[in-house]
Amino acid sequence: MSYETKHANDIVTLNVGGKEFVTFFGTLANCHSPYFEYMFQVDRISGGIIINYQNIILDRNKRVFIDRDGDLFGYILNYFRDGKRTVLPEDPSTLRRLVREAEFFNLPQLVNILDDRLNQEDKRAEERDIKLEAMESVLQKISQQLYIGAFRRNNPS
Repeated sequence: MSYETKHANDIVTLNVGGKEFVTFFGTLANCHSPYFEYMFQVDRISGGIIINYQNIILDRNKRVFIDRDGDLFGYILNYFRDGKRTVLPEDPSTLRRLVREAEFFNLPQLVNILDDRLNQEDKRAEERDIKLEAMESVLQKISQQLYIGAFRRNNPS
């Protein structure tokens, strides 16, 4: 059997890079990712989810296997559920890795959201650097004034 129809609210289990995720077939079929639309399609007549087993790899526990980063896939799945309101990681390094995952799953809107977040983070880092440079300059002047004052006290003319 290469095709089967499931209800959108039937549960599917995924194995992504060794991590297990559980969601509805409808979540994956309606996520606007060509990667998943290739596997799960909405039947426009019945509203059911057509599962194309020819495009799916099942692991030994009958879970849909996806050879990607399981730690990051949770963010992808939450994006499918919550859209642009998805809570994203703060760490720029993780955000950059997540951009690659979003590109893999062909999610240009998520890529844009992540790029915006990275740009904001770059601006904040730049502002922090400017403030640190200003503080270093002030501290250097204070240090020089203290040194000169101590020198004058210890070496009266």
